[in-house]
Amino acid sequence: MAQDDLLQQLRDGTLKLHALEEHTDAVTAMQVRRQYIAELTQVSPDSFGHVSFEPEKLRNRNIENLIGSVDLPLGIAGPLTVRGDAADGTYYIPMATTEGTLVASTSRGAKALRLSGGVSAVSEYKGMTRAPLLRVPGVGRGQEIIAWIKENFSLLSDAAAQTSSHIKLLDMTAHQLGRELWLRMSFDTDEAMGMNMATIASQAIADHITKENPDVTLVAISGNLCVDKKPSAINTLMGRGYQVQAEAVIPASVVADVLNTTPDAIAAVNIGKVWHGGAIAGTAGAFNAHFANIVAAVYAATGQDLAHIVDAAQGYITMEADGDSLYVALTLPSVPAGTVGGGTWLPDQAAARKLMTTDTEGKEASSAVKQSAIFVEVLAAAILAGDLSLHAAIAAGQLSAAHKKIRSGQTHMKVPANTGIITYGAAIPRRRIKTSEIARVWGKEPESIAQGLGVLEKTVPAADEDAASLAVQAAQSAVANADGLPAIGAIYTGSESHPYTVKSTSAIVGEALGIEHSYTAADTEFACKAGTAGLQAVLGLTGSGMIEAGLAIGSDTAQSRPGDALEYSAGAAAAAFVVGTQNVIADILWTASFTSDTPDFWRREHEMYPSHGGRFTGEPAYFRHVTSAVKLILSESDMNIDDFDHIVFHMPNARFPQKVAKDLGVSSSQLAAGFVVPELGNSYSACSLVGLASVLDQAGPDQHILLCSYGSGAGSDAFILKTTAGIKEFENTHSVRTQIDTKQYVDYTGYITSAGKLHS
Repeated sequence: MAQDDLLQQLRDGTLKLHALEEHTDAVTAMQVRRQYIAELTQVSPDSFGHVSFEPEKLRNRNIENLIGSVDLPLGIAGPLTVRGDAADGTYYIPMATTEGTLVASTSRGAKALRLSGGVSAVSEYKGMTRAPLLRVPGVGRGQEIIAWIKENFSLLSDAAAQTSSHIKLLDMTAHQLGRELWLRMSFDTDEAMGMNMATIASQAIADHITKENPDVTLVAISGNLCVDKKPSAINTLMGRGYQVQAEAVIPASVVADVLNTTPDAIAAVNIGKVWHGGAIAGTAGAFNAHFANIVAAVYAATGQDLAHIVDAAQGYITMEADGDSLYVALTLPSVPAGTVGGGTWLPDQAAARKLMTTDTEGKEASSAVKQSAIFVEVLAAAILAGDLSLHAAIAAGQLSAAHKKIRSGQTHMKVPANTGIITYGAAIPRRRIKTSEIARVWGKEPESIAQGLGVLEKTVPAADEDAASLAVQAAQSAVANADGLPAIGAIYTGSESHPYTVKSTSAIVGEALGIEHSYTAADTEFACKAGTAGLQAVLGLTGSGMIEAGLAIGSDTAQSRPGDALEYSAGAAAAAFVVGTQNVIADILWTASFTSDTPDFWRREHEMYPSHGGRFTGEPAYFRHVTSAVKLILSESDMNIDDFDHIVFHMPNARFPQKVAKDLGVSSSQLAAGFVVPELGNSYSACSLVGLASVLDQAGPDQHILLCSYGSGAGSDAFILKTTAGIKEFENTHSVRTQIDTKQYVDYTGYITSAGKLHS
């Protein structure tokens, strides 16, 4: 029959919607039904029209009134190593979900588990259950029926076997309440989840019982003691489908490097949130963080019965500190799942299921091992990974930040996981001049200058010290501090006093270090934040895997016109940081930047000294940009100022960072370790990085550091770092404090001579 005729009959009411397949093929029926619904509702369901299956195969099998299909995004988590009774290899987990962060979080947990040797798993097949409800004359007669069932178990088993060659009656338990008698039957349904098979077999058994016992009647083929698609204590205790357990031991170093927290912190979340919180809430059989998320995503991807998420997501997870490690374990008492039947035959779902049960070497299990057993063991390991990662995110205070980033679709720079500083060094000129000496020469009141700026003295470069030589010294110190380094594939040197306009300072550094020539190099400029801009660049290159390690340097011999206000604070120094993914002493967790065109400070070509617009210098320049960058990174990371052990702001003088600190609620103790400006002055591109080096000299493991640079013109780069256990073994042989204390004072004549400010 033509489509137009079918549509007209639907409009006239002479043809029922469900009867279309009786008059045409399944594809045409789907199209006509979709068009008719669109006419009635004025909602176009055209997007449902793309299907990857053959509609005819679904008829009388999977769905009625078919109008098309709905796409779900499919992600892949892993890889995850599983050593189980059935699963033995490294697997990827297909996850169909629209919940942002779920796949990424499960992958993070999988990485932690894989780096710890993988997940051990055991599984036991409990069988698919169905529990017919019978009515008996009374309690005594009920007991007689129970005895009769036990005596005739083999006959009842034969009755079940006659319904399918893939089913076997395993067990039957009786539960009586007055004249009501439930028989909870458990069946082996081979590779199928088998609920429908169990129903048909249970009907055959019930029919045999009532035929042989005429005073017994069948009330319901499913008496709700199965228990099917509802949370229940009986499934938790006796199991339904598979019962699976999984465990792993994760070293503290992996917990720190991958999960950004500690075993004790994760264990505290587990006992407090999952167990104590669950108990107060009256949780029944589901003491876990979010098993259902992973179960739902995997079930949707692989064609499982989605309503069985209720059963499979019941379970328990425990996490406890085990010496220097974290022990994690879960139990899934009731996992109804299969690899044949139901929706598992659909092409996309079948491919996803095969992907999940095939290891990364392309090896499928032998025929002696049930595919469904592999499936549930890999599922259990994936659930363990997902719950572990969520526990860690909560312990590290990063949960809401991760969801906030996904929800907002923010496009700020994403920090690659497990990337950070592996070594560092600083170079501070020995020569110093007191601000009181400069004030004396220019007829200013020394005490008021020192108090106004908060700078007591500043560094003075010697005649043979410039931004390039200081950068080399800092880089050499960083290399010397490391016990072996990966190949350095990039060098970025930030400065506003590069000695050459065309020749690269970074190339000079590379040559001095003796690095092989297969590296990329560039000099960066953005006033005093040129060094942190380079740090962001090598962070991205390293974290993306393009290079093994990168070197970022901030180095300056700051320029100031004689007699200008800047002359009291403009100093010289360099700091160098090697960024990598191995042997990290400080993870870089977040970075964010705030940039605008603000004319507070500039220097044109061929001009020896910079100019500055005094009325812009504080606000809207320094204060706006530093505060905005800090607030931005706090919002993205969902952290508070009180969460940081150390905080470093760019220090053009002492007064500016102290005002920002007061406005943001930063304590003097948080500033102390990196507050070097009173003794060194403002070393421009090196300033905040020298402060960071000073903090790292003093920091212990698991300490959070907030760094925020500022560059005139104007912009700020903010970073959140967290020290690792490796900081305990690291030693900066030329610490910032040692170099600060090693000094030689010069008078103003010596200062302007070495600084090249005397001209004939």
